[in-house]
Amino acid sequence: MRSSSSRNQKTETRLKHDYLSFPEIIAQAIAAVAPSVTPGLLVPILFATAGNASWVSLGFAGVALFFLTLQLNIFASRIASPGALYVYVAEGLGPFAGIIAGWSLMIAYFFAAATCTTELAITGISLLNQVVGAESTIWLAVVLSALGLGFAWWFAYRDIKLSTRVSLLVEGTIVTVILVLVVAYFVHRGSVIDHNQLNLKGVTFDQFRMGLVFAFFSYVGFESAGVLGLEARKPLILIPRAMIVCIVVVAVFFVVCSYGMLSAFQDISTDLTKETAPLATLSRAFGIARVGVFLTAGLCSSFFAALLAMINGGARVLYTLAHRGLFHTSAGKVHHSNATPHAAIAFVSALALAASLTLTLHGVTLMDSVNYLGTLSTFGFLFAYLLVAVAAPVYLKQRRELKLLHIASALISIVMIGVALEGSVYPVPEWPSNSLPYIFLVLLVIGIGHFLYMRRTNPKLLKSLEKELLGNV
Repeated sequence: MRSSSSRNQKTETRLKHDYLSFPEIIAQAIAAVAPSVTPGLLVPILFATAGNASWVSLGFAGVALFFLTLQLNIFASRIASPGALYVYVAEGLGPFAGIIAGWSLMIAYFFAAATCTTELAITGISLLNQVVGAESTIWLAVVLSALGLGFAWWFAYRDIKLSTRVSLLVEGTIVTVILVLVVAYFVHRGSVIDHNQLNLKGVTFDQFRMGLVFAFFSYVGFESAGVLGLEARKPLILIPRAMIVCIVVVAVFFVVCSYGMLSAFQDISTDLTKETAPLATLSRAFGIARVGVFLTAGLCSSFFAALLAMINGGARVLYTLAHRGLFHTSAGKVHHSNATPHAAIAFVSALALAASLTLTLHGVTLMDSVNYLGTLSTFGFLFAYLLVAVAAPVYLKQRRELKLLHIASALISIVMIGVALEGSVYPVPEWPSNSLPYIFLVLLVIGIGHFLYMRRTNPKLLKSLEKELLGNV
C-alpha cells in the first residue's frame, strides 16, 4: 500500500504546478458554462417548458448557484485539489459521502461532454445549411460529432493552458456579439417593456419548476475551476474569485439575453420552440443575415470550448479518483511531456462520443438527445452541489468557524436546488423523460456499489482515504 501511494504522489506532482493565471482559471469556468450556448440553443428548449418565465427560471438558478458558490468557496479558499467537489464533500461529511459526490460529478461531466458533442453537431449542420445548403442527415451528424470530439480530445491532451486560452477567446467574442444584437434590438424597438414576460402570462408554477432543470443546466460547469487546484497560481485566492465572477456575470447575461430573445420572437411571430438556430433566425428577421452566419460559426466554436472544458474537468476528477484507488490506475497517469492526465482524458472523451452517437444512430433527434443527455448531466451536478451545501457548515463546525450567516446561505442553496430536483420528477414528465431520474440513480448506485465492494475486498482503503483526504490533501 505504501509503495502504491508513493508512486501516486510522484505521478501527481507531474501536473504543472503554479501554471495557470486568473484569466486561464476563469476561462475554464466560463468555457464549461459556455454562456453563448443558452441563447444560441437552450432558450428554445427552456421556453418550451417555462414559457414567459424562462428569464425568471434563469435568474432563480443564478441566485441559487450564487449561494452555492459561497459554500464552494468555503472549501476552495482552504483546499487545492483536482478532485474539487469530491474532496470538498469528503472534508465535511467523510470519505464515503465524498465518493458519492465524486461519482455523481463524473456522471455529470460525462453526460455534459456527450451533450456538448451533440450540440456541436446541431450547430455544425446549421452552419453548413446556411453556407452551402447542406441538409441534415444522421451520417453528417455522426461525422461532425466525431470530428468535434476528436479535436477537443487533442487540445485537452496537448496542454491545459492552450485549452483555456482558446476557450476564453471563443466565448469572449461570441458573447460580445450576442449582447450587441440584443441591445440593438431593444434600441430599434424603443422600449424594454414586455408585458407578457413581466406578467408571466400563461405560466403556471409547475411549468416554472419543470423549467428549472434546464435553467440550472445552463450554468453547470462553473465549479470546474476548482479542478485546477494543483495547476493554478495562488489557487486558494484565484479559484474562489473565478467562481464568484463567473456566476454573477453569466447570470446577468442569461437574464438579459433570454428576456430579449423571447420579446424579439414575439415581435416577429415565429415559434421559438421549433428553432435550432434562434440567433440566425433573429439576424435574418432584422436584415443582417451575415451576422447570423457569424453567430452560428461562433456557437460552433463555443460548443467546442464547452466540450473541451467538460473533458478537462471530468478527466481531472477521474484522475483523482484513480489516485485514491477508486478507479483503474491507468486513469491516474500523466503524460511525460504534456503534463496532462492523458489516459483519463481519453476515457472521458471515448465514453462521451459513444453516448452521443448511440442516440443519434438509434434515430433520436439531435434536440431530443440534448434534452436527455443534458438532463442526466444536470442531475449529477445538482446532487453533487447539494452534498457540498450540506458539507460546508459541517466542515466549518468541525473547525469552530461556523456562523449563522453560513447556515443561512447553505439552507438557501439547499432549498433552491431542491426545488429544481423536485420539479424534475413532479409533475411526472412524459416518456422517456420520466425515466431519466431513475437512470441517474442506477448509475449512482453502480458507483457506490463499486466502492463498497472495494472497501470489502480491501479493508485498508477507507482508512487510507480518511488519512489522505481529511486534512492531508
